[in-house]
Amino acid sequence: MKSSLPIPHPKTTLHLYRHLLRESSYLPPVVRPHIDRLIKFRVRRLQCDDDPKRHIQYGHSKLRLLRAANGGDLLRMQRVLDHAFGRRGKRRRELWDQFMYSEPLQVEKPLFHPKRPASDVSAERNPDFLDRWDLDKLAAFLKSQASQTSATQRKNFSFTRPEKNIPAESIWGLPLVPELARGKLRRGWIQAAQKTLPPIPKTEWETLRDIVEGKARKEVYCIPERRSVARARHGIEPDQDEWKWLPYAIKSVHGLRSQASRQNRLLSGIKDDDTPTGPPPVLGVHNFTPRAWRRMFLTLWEQCAYIEKGAEGKKWNIVWGRLHAHSRTPKSALKFFDDAKAKDSRRKPQKQPRMPEKKPSEVLDEDHGKDGFFYKASRLFTDWLNRV
Repeated sequence: MKSSLPIPHPKTTLHLYRHLLRESSYLPPVVRPHIDRLIKFRVRRLQCDDDPKRHIQYGHSKLRLLRAANGGDLLRMQRVLDHAFGRRGKRRRELWDQFMYSEPLQVEKPLFHPKRPASDVSAERNPDFLDRWDLDKLAAFLKSQASQTSATQRKNFSFTRPEKNIPAESIWGLPLVPELARGKLRRGWIQAAQKTLPPIPKTEWETLRDIVEGKARKEVYCIPERRSVARARHGIEPDQDEWKWLPYAIKSVHGLRSQASRQNRLLSGIKDDDTPTGPPPVLGVHNFTPRAWRRMFLTLWEQCAYIEKGAEGKKWNIVWGRLHAHSRTPKSALKFFDDAKAKDSRRKPQKQPRMPEKKPSEVLDEDHGKDGFFYKASRLFTDWLNRV
């Protein structure tokens, strides 16, 4: 895997913005549009902030993350894929809004669900966010998510409607106050919503399926090659920065060389040129082969689903990504084993003769006979006495 370009460290906000967009251009084409949109959204939202120092520091950390992901860090590349397909971050909240607020709230529609118990609603209360949520749709999706047995799904995930967990009485044995019951209901649905992996569009789900099954072209999901560094036309190189001696006077050697270590070189981009044999190899770097990409996208695909309105008798149709195991051995090659089974079945196993079991009386007779243990022991004892 090629390392990142030896480009200078960004010093201004515009320089950092250009570095982020440049590093995003080396992501897989199926991922790049979402990451580009996220970078532009955050930069434009914070460009008028009075104190941009904190945001610039956050941008530097994300730049290091993108460089490490493009350099061969599988865990960080998996995080980038999760952000792009809405398994975490801003796009997850966008997909959640599309999932829950797809249908606008109608004025003619009653604010209270007729199936909800009378203990948790009141005609005098103000409407809250639960009145805008389609709770039946959310419950159906959470039940489908909890039924998934894939290894990539979140473990120990189960779902029960929060209405069933609201007690009828308080700890003092009195009827539960409607405001308290409504608060418990809101808290229960919020906790369930935090575990939700919102559905993605069907087109994106089919793209992930084609990548996992090997039907998509490599140009869709493989990282493009890095462009060469721009050089001056007349061969004039820019002046190198002067050597800064002050850090070597006030800091320890470990603190100065930690960024050039084998563990942190993907994040910092600093090379250790002090070794006589050249910079040692970086730890945690993997080659992004097509097979490695399919494995990473398989982990992502198994966490994605799309939802459609079902046919008559079924309100929602929810489909999750799952790779079905199938045998790649052709049937013609399996005939060899059929012949081996036929030949093995012709051979009759030879039964070994079974030794008859001895009775306890026969065992005692053998021990006390001339060849028995007690007879030999008594003879040895008698010989010893005669010698003495």
